[in-house]
This record gives sequence, C-alpha cells and structure tokens, in this order.
Amino acid sequence: MEKFTDWRDKGTGIAPFLPPTIKGPGIGLQIVYTLYIALSCILLSPVILLYSISGNSSLLLVILKVLVGWKADIVIQDVKRKDIQPAKHYPMKGSIYFCNLSSPLDAILLSLIAQNDLIFLIPDGSVLYKMNLQQLINFIMDGSLSPKKFGQEFSQYAQLKNYVTYLFPEGTCSNGKTVLPFNMKQDTLDELIEVSSSSLKIKTIYLKGNNTLVTPLGSSSKFAYLIKACWKSVTMKCKINNDDVKPSLDSIRITINDGDKYKLVSKNLNIESKKKFTQEFKSYRN
Repeated sequence: MEKFTDWRDKGTGIAPFLPPTIKGPGIGLQIVYTLYIALSCILLSPVILLYSISGNSSLLLVILKVLVGWKADIVIQDVKRKDIQPAKHYPMKGSIYFCNLSSPLDAILLSLIAQNDLIFLIPDGSVLYKMNLQQLINFIMDGSLSPKKFGQEFSQYAQLKNYVTYLFPEGTCSNGKTVLPFNMKQDTLDELIEVSSSSLKIKTIYLKGNNTLVTPLGSSSKFAYLIKACWKSVTMKCKINNDDVKPSLDSIRITINDGDKYKLVSKNLNIESKKKFTQEFKSYRN
C-alpha cells in the first residue's frame, strides 16, 4: 500500500481511507455461512416479520445476536456500569449527538440505544441531509460520498427537539483510526443552535467496532458483508458523553476521537481527498 502514501497523514502516520487488508472467508466457509444465514432467517422469520412491521429495537437485537453474535459495550462517561440506566443515560430527544462513523454497524448500534424516535443527519458543507436507518446504511455501503443521493435536504432545525438526533460531522466514513476533518461549517452549527432557541444540548458519542468490518470505501455486496460479519462476529464499543460540549467544531472533533487530539489527521485529508483516493484505489484494484 506504499502507492497511497499521499493519503497518509505525515504527523500520525494514519491512512484514514484504507480499507481492511484482511480477506474474507474462503469459498468453503462462505457456503457454510450462507447456509447458516438462510437457516437462521427461516427460524427467525416471525421475529423478522414483527420487526419489519414494528421497528422494535429489541427484536432487531435478537436478530443480530443470532446472525452475527452481536455484542455491544455501552459506556457512559463518569457513570459506573452498575449505575447505568438506559432511560436516563442513553440517547434521548432534546439533544443532538455528534458521532464518528466507520461502518453500517455504527448506525445499527445507535438505532438500538435511542430512547425516542430518531433521525440521522449527514452534512455536506452548509447543507444537512436527513436519513433513516436504511438510507444511512445504503449511503455507507455505497462509499458514503453522496448524501444527496440517499437523503433529503433538512433545514427544519426547530423540529430536532422532538427526536434523538445523530449527526455525523465527518460527512463520510473513515476506517476508524481517526476522526476526519469535518465536512460541516461552523455557521451551520451556529444556525442550528440559534433556530432551536438554544434548547438543544450538544453531546458526543465515540464509536468503535471490529477493525475488519470498517467500510471507508463501502462494500460492493451487502450479503458478502453479512457473511464477513458472521465470520468475525460483531463487537462494538460505544462511549456516550452526556456533558454539554462547547459548540465548537474543533472541540467536538477532539471529543468524538475519544479525547485524543494527537491522533487527528491533518485537515487536508478531508472528504475531497477521500474522493480522489477512492478513484485512485479503484483504478489500482482494477
């Protein structure tokens, strides 16, 4: 991968757009996992049907545990594990949660822990695009470069008080080794706060999943990704900071990088740089 040194940060050595180098399971295991998924879906068909109708997160959790061995470690900053109460500490309406993004598993985890109706927001400069869970997953699997293709332009900021709002300020996926420069303007954040009459609280969530399942460039096949998730099993970590964060994009970026400012890549490794990398990587693979 020395060919892609132009997209490696000189200070940290991090190449934030490189996909996992590990290959998927061999053909034999692919057949085994295909049969396992098919059998599981048959056995889970009543649960899947109920979930498709109700959208109940508890049903989704059952499906995920059976299919991919789903495990999630939820940490609340400054709260002991034994004292964690989902209704009190998990994401709820009236707050906007800034989150990092590296795979569709992040979106799924966030949907599982939301205590109220939710929306996802992806910025593109001064514009925010609203997505539901399925739209966000499609956006991520497509390479996460065109929010306009999957979402709807959103400017009704006053409505956010009625939702659990997850905002991904990077505007795209990285490979989880850092937080990219934000594809969002400070003016947009200032306007969001002003229109909401300062009633929205700004909080942050740091997400970390399997390094082998990150999708900085998306995935050509959802089913192949599902097989890989079955093969590796899914282990997620979520760290929620419920303290109000200063409404500064620079401060927020450090916080959603788990507070480590020394592992932030330079601002030239932004979404425009990722677009160029994507073209170069695809031509290299072909």
